[in-house]
Amino acid sequence: MSTNPVAANAYAVAVGSAPNVAMVPFVTNVNPATTNVIGPNGPFKIGQRWINSTGNESFTLTSMSSSGGTVSATWTQEGGAGAGTVTSVTGTASQVTASPTTGAVVVSLPSAITTPGSLTTTTTLASGTTLTGGTGITATSGNITATNGNLVMSTAGNKLVIPATSSATCSAGTFTLGGSATTVVSNSAVTASSLIFLQTAALGTVSAASTFAITAKSAGTSFTVTPSQSTDTSTVNYLIIN
Repeated sequence: MSTNPVAANAYAVAVGSAPNVAMVPFVTNVNPATTNVIGPNGPFKIGQRWINSTGNESFTLTSMSSSGGTVSATWTQEGGAGAGTVTSVTGTASQVTASPTTGAVVVSLPSAITTPGSLTTTTTLASGTTLTGGTGITATSGNITATNGNLVMSTAGNKLVIPATSSATCSAGTFTLGGSATTVVSNSAVTASSLIFLQTAALGTVSAASTFAITAKSAGTSFTVTPSQSTDTSTVNYLIIN
């Protein structure tokens, strides 16, 4: 089925009247091809509309080109199933829920979410009950906080891994007793309420390990250790819990 164009005159300022064609859509039951350059009334013109009434699709002729004596038409789809129109939305199990799949679709997250890859948040990742990581949970900046719960390692052999160095900023590390009544250990992790645990790592000038007392704490600066043997120069491990 097709409709013939209707000829008309358009008035052009300072030029006079010029012939113009009010192009009526070309209606058929197939989609256009690049070879569709001529209609029933002569060559198609730029702007010509093509309607596939069977497929409910419409196209517009947007350009013509010629190569080796062959003219090709570029038909740009405007509407219909192939024009980017969303006809339905389907969710992915444990990732995204879509209900209903057609019409007024509501997209939401299920109560239990499984991400196929990494999950990155720029601020806070909060869990009302349980937060599970298949291989690990990492905070590159900031804390992992359990505001009302415990850190539970339920599998035998699991460990609490804390970097231990001689750095004065670490909460775990080593120092050497000074062979005097007291030794001051510089450490910025100390607070007034810190729990500090000490253990002899290697004996120094004594034949048996001393016992230790934390006799002073200076918040953000240091803590003072008093060994039972004032001549002790042993290497000592420490752990600070705040």
